[in-house]
Amino acid sequence: MTRDVILRDVKARDLTPIPTLHVVRRYGPVGGMERYVWELTRALAAAGHPVTVVCERNHAGEHGGVAVHELGVIAQRPRWLSLLRFSRRVRRWLRAHPQAGALIHSHERLDMHHVSTFHGPPFATIFERGWWRRMSLRVWMQLWLERRELCSSGVRSVVPNSPLIKTQLQHHYPELGPRLSEPIAPGVAPGPERPPRSSGARPPRPSSAFRRSSARRPRRPRRCVSTPLPATDPPRAPRGRL
Repeated sequence: MTRDVILRDVKARDLTPIPTLHVVRRYGPVGGMERYVWELTRALAAAGHPVTVVCERNHAGEHGGVAVHELGVIAQRPRWLSLLRFSRRVRRWLRAHPQAGALIHSHERLDMHHVSTFHGPPFATIFERGWWRRMSLRVWMQLWLERRELCSSGVRSVVPNSPLIKTQLQHHYPELGPRLSEPIAPGVAPGPERPPRSSGARPPRPSSAFRRSSARRPRRPRRCVSTPLPATDPPRAPRGRL
């Protein structure tokens, strides 16, 4: 499902232009989730929808129809604290720049959005492992951030990007109910095809049995060196008693 397919689908539906605000930490084709957002925003902008992106850093440069606002890079560790700090920065930005009538589409751990796209397995799958793995502040903060993203009162739809992720979300968050939509596969452009290589370009390698047998070396016979035993003192005569 490429960006051109998404664009044709959007134009075919003849939708009314809807202002959309996308939130992602890194904007641009620099990763799987980031490319997902980058392709989606470009397709929406090409279809005539006003698109705004709020991010830490813009890796894609300027693009017609997409207004990008950078909030500054945040320290990556610890990860749960980095996610929480980014969420608070986005909240402050929204207070300073109200988006009246805009649909807020989040790809991060926020709590002030309308739509959330879930790009990976939920962190709640840790409950399927040993209990000792949950004895950590990091784990409980990640679980709290994830539940806040999915189950906030303003969330209208949660979009998984694969059937497997949808099944996992249904299992761990049954309260989502009808808000959990059908999976939408990443709408990215296909990568360049690699030229085929013939197998005859490289000589065949010898079999593993031949390599093992040829690698063995005859063992040298061990030499038995007889070493003389140390001389012992002659036994002493017993002392007589007085």
